[in-house]
Amino acid sequence: KELLRYAESALTQVGRFRLQADVLKGALLGAVRLGTISSPSLLKLPELLTRFSSDFPGLTIQVKHGISDGVRSQLKDGSLDCGFVFGDVNDPDIQVLPLRDITLNIVGPAAWHGRIRGASWLEFMAMPWVCPPTSCSFREVLEKLFVENGARPAIFIEASEEAALKELVQNGVGLTILRECEARSATRDGRVAIWDTAYPHIGLSFCFPGERKQDPLIHALVSTLKQVWAIA
Repeated sequence: KELLRYAESALTQVGRFRLQADVLKGALLGAVRLGTISSPSLLKLPELLTRFSSDFPGLTIQVKHGISDGVRSQLKDGSLDCGFVFGDVNDPDIQVLPLRDITLNIVGPAAWHGRIRGASWLEFMAMPWVCPPTSCSFREVLEKLFVENGARPAIFIEASEEAALKELVQNGVGLTILRECEARSATRDGRVAIWDTAYPHIGLSFCFPGERKQDPLIHALVSTLKQVWAIA
């Protein structure tokens, strides 16, 4: 396995040297359409864009922000070249590069701290919930939790915008699910309370059409992404 990892790393470096040679010859020109989700810092997007622009000055990145379901659909219809997604990608035509697991927290209004702490799942189901839409990957995590625990909320409110969802929870409307870093930050500021019983996870991946694996533009971005994320 160690030899295999070494070989893969060597091949990556060889590919990068070839790309750099194309850059020096002025042969690598064009634009890469990149789908993004969540916050730029979570994706290490500032570092990625800075390094990519420095290493491949003949290429530009067109960033299009959205949600994971939209990124997956646009990779299929060709309106995106690559993108970040949360959750599973069960499509043989899409190449997936796993990046990390994201811990999620169930949170509620800070004023509900006494109700939330140590509450059972059935007690949670009696409380109102503010949830992302069905097209959101975090909603998939919630739906799985509902099924696993055999109960659904009695009061269910959908909010399509993440900012609106968080504001509704902070203002006492109901429970929701947030990334751990957001939940912890909001807790320190006294805006939400965290349920300290369950910590679901969701994967973060980088994806692109499998048929474009050898495309120089995709190769250039993937090569830079691996450097930024320290992936062999």
